Amino acid sequence: PRQNVPQLGLENHLLWLPRFGIPQKSTQFSAQPCRFWGRRIPAGKYADELAGLVLQKDPKNVDALNFQLDGLIYHQNWQKAYETCSKLIDKENVKSDIVLKYVQICLKLNQVNEAYNFAQKKYKRNSSDENIIQAYVLAYSNFGKREDVLSFIDELIPKSSSKVKSNLFYQRSFLQKMEENKLADLRSSLIANPRNSESLFRLYEIYFEKQDYRKAQYYLKQVVAINPNDASMKKLNETLTKLIK
Repeated sequence: PRQNVPQLGLENHLLWLPRFGIPQKSTQFSAQPCRFWGRRIPAGKYADELAGLVLQKDPKNVDALNFQLDGLIYHQNWQKAYETCSKLIDKENVKSDIVLKYVQICLKLNQVNEAYNFAQKKYKRNSSDENIIQAYVLAYSNFGKREDVLSFIDELIPKSSSKVKSNLFYQRSFLQKMEENKLADLRSSLIANPRNSESLFRLYEIYFEKQDYRKAQYYLKQVVAINPNDASMKKLNETLTKLIK
């Protein structure tokens, strides 16, 4: 295995590596928040490669499959991510974060029907899990009629936790036709959860398109503050600073 990877231990996720002949010193990776996936994932350049070595000896190793999936998502290799995630959703007690990832990956591949059917089945079984709610709303927003989806989201908002409520407002903003309604939903999303990077980034995008670069940077800087290890966001902010000057 290659040794020139950024150093930041993820030992809790990698305890299984030495059992398959991969030295522990090769398991030091950087961790970087991913804007659209809601959790920290390994950003080491060779994360999925190391997981692949484990899977060569133990193709059903759940930890390795999860680690490989995160690496593929980081590299935006959606087809291979789909193949890996498909193995994980076959497990009897699939975790809800995998359900969400599977739906997101399907949508990246424009497999809308598959995303919706899968999310709907999981939502019917467990309509209280936050990840499954998010997965179903995301799939339904891409599958259903606009008016029906809006009505469903409106029913969920009053009885949802702050985290879920924030996501619901964020999803609803994409269904709004008027810009003022989009902005209102995004602001409501941030009232529910001021650290919602997706809503902050969406506001950056809106104001950037309007060429209101100072206001766009106001929101982008908050994304950078929440995700300090995201090099792409820092680079975007640097480019925006040059535009303002």
